[in-house]
Amino acid sequence: MMANTIEIWALHAYADGELQGDEKRAVEHALASSEDSRRFLDSIRSQKSELHKTYDAVLHEAVPHRLLRAAKQTQSASVWPRLALAASLGALAFGAASGWLAHNSFTQTATAETLPQRALDAYVVYGAEQRHAVEVAATEKDHLEAWLSKRIGVKFSVPDLSVQGYALIGGRLLGEAGKPAGLLMYEDSSKKRLAIYVAANSAKNNEAMMVEKRGPLVTCYWVETDMVYALSGEQSTEQMLVLAKAAHDGFDKAG
Repeated sequence: MMANTIEIWALHAYADGELQGDEKRAVEHALASSEDSRRFLDSIRSQKSELHKTYDAVLHEAVPHRLLRAAKQTQSASVWPRLALAASLGALAFGAASGWLAHNSFTQTATAETLPQRALDAYVVYGAEQRHAVEVAATEKDHLEAWLSKRIGVKFSVPDLSVQGYALIGGRLLGEAGKPAGLLMYEDSSKKRLAIYVAANSAKNNEAMMVEKRGPLVTCYWVETDMVYALSGEQSTEQMLVLAKAAHDGFDKAG
């Protein structure tokens, strides 16, 4: 199992209390002589603790009506709550420790594969704009919702992220492969921006929530039967996961 260093899988198994007998003793012996391994084990435990604090409550929430409707439309749909979210968080926990993020066991469609890139590009282009970040300001929220819903072809409401410290600036229309998409822009008290990319899902498939990172930028994205969603910003992965859940719940209330 091990040579001079402890393999990553063994540290994760040890942190989860899954090792017994000789395997457990071998890890403990190696930990005693490796400060780097002890620090890495501490980071695994810290990350697991934070994920449990943030997401354990999700496992006890009722399944949103919108997702129940989607599940009835296709028996093979992989929806967000409970198992899908747990699977994504498991992949995320392992990924952060081993140097990669956010590819779970679900087969990704072209929609899911290109979604984070489109969202990050939109954030980079418009997130830096001070006067022209949006076309329709937050003061015209009702018009913004009606306009983007009509152009995209799916009725939705703009999520309220004020509890998370983000106020809506407004939104704009985007073009993607000849089809309309929308971008919602938010800002916190320190002027840090958060962008939410939305578009219709012509594939009518579902994908569990995933995470992609590009330098300091993080995107959380998921695919539902009617729409695709992606949040992009310069927050930490943990902060983005919290914001993603809040946005998901906000979109769901609209349904």
